[in-house]
Amino acid sequence: MGAKIGKRARIGFGTLLYADKVEVGQNASIGPFSFIRARTFTAGASCRIRPFTVLRASEIDIGAYAHIGSTVIVTSELSKRSRFTLGDHSLINPFCFIEVGEGVTIGSQTGIGGQTMIFTHAVWADYLRGGHVSYGPVVVEDEVWIAWRASILANVTIEKNAMVAAGSVVNKSVPANSLAVGVPAKVVSGVMGRGLSDAERSQRIQHILADYAENGLPANEQPVPCLSLARLQFSSIIAVDQPGGLKKGDLLFILNQPLSESEKQALLAQDVTVVDHPNRRIYVTSANPYIMDFVSFLNRYGIRLSHS
Repeated sequence: MGAKIGKRARIGFGTLLYADKVEVGQNASIGPFSFIRARTFTAGASCRIRPFTVLRASEIDIGAYAHIGSTVIVTSELSKRSRFTLGDHSLINPFCFIEVGEGVTIGSQTGIGGQTMIFTHAVWADYLRGGHVSYGPVVVEDEVWIAWRASILANVTIEKNAMVAAGSVVNKSVPANSLAVGVPAKVVSGVMGRGLSDAERSQRIQHILADYAENGLPANEQPVPCLSLARLQFSSIIAVDQPGGLKKGDLLFILNQPLSESEKQALLAQDVTVVDHPNRRIYVTSANPYIMDFVSFLNRYGIRLSHS
């Protein structure tokens, strides 16, 4: 019927997907028991739409590795401006309600806390009897975190790397690198965007390795973290910025010392998995389950990677 469904994509039992144009990327998963109605529906590679979710808009575009939790409702009439876009690696937690009649755009690497509500209109009382009417799109840019039970009202833009505190009601736009708190939300500027030095990043990756050693590995398979690497009893290595001496099944985490393209290709040819943190990409060459377990563990620290 003209739909494009990628390899290993799964549409679960009881799911109804009704659209004039459908494109579902490889490894995507939808449902079971979800309802999707659109004129154009696009789901990127490895995205997840969990059970009992309702998506209804004229155009729906879900990015690669994006995740929509269960019992999320995204709804509007199928009007010209009813568009919903969710960027790569973004997450909408369960029980959210998003009204998209004037368009809602959510960027990449962005998280929406559970029970959050987003509206693109504010109208109830009769306009011809003095009622207030407000319509307008909502834009949530990249790397934003909206904590649980927030409300975002029409004509609001939340700029890159901003945060909305739990329970806040946002009725005005939020600048980049800011924190919005309260009812109605007030903006605390310049508190979210501090960069890190190389030394601070190195200290943080060692904290991640130590946490993984304590909590992330099966029993009797504890790595011993040191300044630059963690060595596992099954002879695989997670090395940070030290590409020398690695072998098949090992992982190199690029943090502060970028590799040349030739160096990277040489490692891949040796079946060494490479995590390019500055570019948020991973190059997987080995089926080592312990390495992939570590990559999944990185989500605990907000590190989300695209596969190459």
